Amino acid sequence: MDKKEKYVDIGILVLLGLFIAIALNNFFRADLIISVNTYAGIGFWTAVLFLNIIGNKKSKYLLFIALFLYMLNIIDFSATRLSVSLNYNTGKVIYHPISFNPVGAILFIVYWIYNKNVIRKIYTPTVEEDEAKLSKNLEFYKNKFSQCSKEELTELYKNYRSYPVEAQVVLDKLIKED
Repeated sequence: MDKKEKYVDIGILVLLGLFIAIALNNFFRADLIISVNTYAGIGFWTAVLFLNIIGNKKSKYLLFIALFLYMLNIIDFSATRLSVSLNYNTGKVIYHPISFNPVGAILFIVYWIYNKNVIRKIYTPTVEEDEAKLSKNLEFYKNKFSQCSKEELTELYKNYRSYPVEAQVVLDKLIKED
């Protein structure tokens, strides 16, 4: 992990921790009611902090998800509202519906800028996954084409370019063997 990325992660966690400390202070001293969203935010923050302390790399993904949810006000880290939206108050439980949170958006964008490569890895397979998929496909086409006669293989070879790369490799090996 890059030092910049680590400092950004720690900075965002400290900032969210400050938001939570202020929210809890307001809850205990100013008699403000904390919403369900804030409790969820505290839970996310605690999980990310715990994973970060033990050195788990999944903490980056969880922090990314937490900041995205914070940007949409699904989870919250404060006792005050930073967006204009409706509130549902059922007496003891307050829930804030999905809305846009500008502070959450800024934190999300900053986090995304410094962690682009890590976040991209969510959508790209690892080398081991690629190798497993390749070997599985090679084995599949080997089993499929090994049952064919020479005439069938020559017919298959006519459509060589229309097959996936794995099938082409297996066809080449089988044609060379014959």
